[in-house]
Amino acid sequence: RGTDGAAGSAARDAEHDRYLADTARLRAGIRRRLPALVRPPRIPPVGRLVVTSALIGWALGVGRLADRVFRPRLGHEQRRARTYRRLRRAAERLGPSYIKLAQLIAAGEGVFPDALVAECRACRDRVPALEWGRIRRVLEADLGPLHERFAGIDPTPLAAASIAQVHAATLADGTPVVVKVQRPRIARRIERDIAVLAWAAPRLVGRIPIAALANPPALVDLFAETISEELDFRVEVANLIEVDRALRAGTARARSGTGAGTGAAWHLPDPRLDAVTKRVIVMSRVPGRPLSELRAEDLPAGTAAAVFGRMTDALLEGTCVHGVFHGDFHAGNVFVDEHGTVGLVDFGITGRLEGARRIAFLRYVIGLLTGDVAAQVEGMADLGAFAPGADVSRLVADLGLDRPDFDPLELTEEEFVSEFRALISGLLASGARIPKELMLFIKNFAYMTSVVGALDPDMDILAQFERTATSFVARNGVRMAGEIGFAVRPDHVTEAALRQAMGVSTAEREVTWRLLRRRRAEMTERIAAAPPARAS
Repeated sequence: RGTDGAAGSAARDAEHDRYLADTARLRAGIRRRLPALVRPPRIPPVGRLVVTSALIGWALGVGRLADRVFRPRLGHEQRRARTYRRLRRAAERLGPSYIKLAQLIAAGEGVFPDALVAECRACRDRVPALEWGRIRRVLEADLGPLHERFAGIDPTPLAAASIAQVHAATLADGTPVVVKVQRPRIARRIERDIAVLAWAAPRLVGRIPIAALANPPALVDLFAETISEELDFRVEVANLIEVDRALRAGTARARSGTGAGTGAAWHLPDPRLDAVTKRVIVMSRVPGRPLSELRAEDLPAGTAAAVFGRMTDALLEGTCVHGVFHGDFHAGNVFVDEHGTVGLVDFGITGRLEGARRIAFLRYVIGLLTGDVAAQVEGMADLGAFAPGADVSRLVADLGLDRPDFDPLELTEEEFVSEFRALISGLLASGARIPKELMLFIKNFAYMTSVVGALDPDMDILAQFERTATSFVARNGVRMAGEIGFAVRPDHVTEAALRQAMGVSTAEREVTWRLLRRRRAEMTERIAAAPPARAS
């Protein structure tokens, strides 16, 4: 990008403006259909419910019993690993809806067991490819005779995901492209899955503390909204255009001297708008290799830290300034070329914060960066995280949130378990729910720290995040102050505030990915080993 002349760039922007206007109507139509789609049915689709129950039941019930009977010498960890493997295979057999749910679990390090998280990550890249003949029929139905557009298409896909697969191709004029093609009849299957999930979600509320906080009905709403937009590739292309504009604006500000920053360009696909349909996208290929294929030795020293900084900055700019951000930072969607330039693909899941919700999220993020706990809770309350009319000051006090230099791992095991239960009870009593936008933000950050941390496990995440956040505030502080009503300067971003957000005391000199992983594992073990709470 950036190679066109001024006239060509203006013409492209005008074409994109028209495309976005048309797509806004498509998006509005999708949203109008959502309430009916997520309304819990009185009776769910029986066939799909039976299949789902059978596969999940085998993984959690029959399979576990068989291991105990026929493999009595297996240790507890081995049996649990086999259970997680069966769950992952069940998700793959059940199809895209359950693969997407597995991907949510894959982002939940510290919430779900590490072995389950690791197993669910396999759902990203091991989806069997569909045979070329069926893919070709979709292409010809949507684009017409292939020989009129393409000099050739590789029948072996570059990638096969739960909703679509991607093939390398060459246009008739010799231009190399990639073609993303939706799997046929996938939309109907997903609608049946949503009906099953909508029926089951209310039955989970209040039964499991973590499920209650995650808000199963809201999870179904988020899943239905994102996957409905994913199923219309015209909307995905609109998302791509909007995220591209946001990233280019951030790059321009960094280069203009209004704040520190690398100013490096991004690599995003360039869609051929005349070859975009509901089920097909033809676009340029992003250079580089996905992070999922890279190892630490493949990257020059410092590259992982630079990638982490770029992605963190893009996430902060997207949420707080532009109200639009790439919502799926998993390792297969993030590319790095030989120069360290970051590329992004797959814009089916894109977070949106409009009007008051963007301001609320901005307040939350600024509170996070500056250690203002009340601002964080106020922002979350405005996003709907707590019951209407919740007393913010009382919430902060009751939940023990305003404790500088507090480290939960410095507690005894009994104190840790007591604190954890008190926090869960307090959150449930306050009617706490995780807002949709915050879920995408957290999921992105979890993906990002996990993947980049694996490439450089000794990178000081705290120091890198502080540099990025300070730069972000330097560029945007004046604008943000006008929106949230109080001044925010780069020197307001402090190490103490970020340590408080991470729950790591000054006893830990550096906060590396290796350290965070060890701490999460220890917290998970303490929670798992705790005796059941007594009924009151």
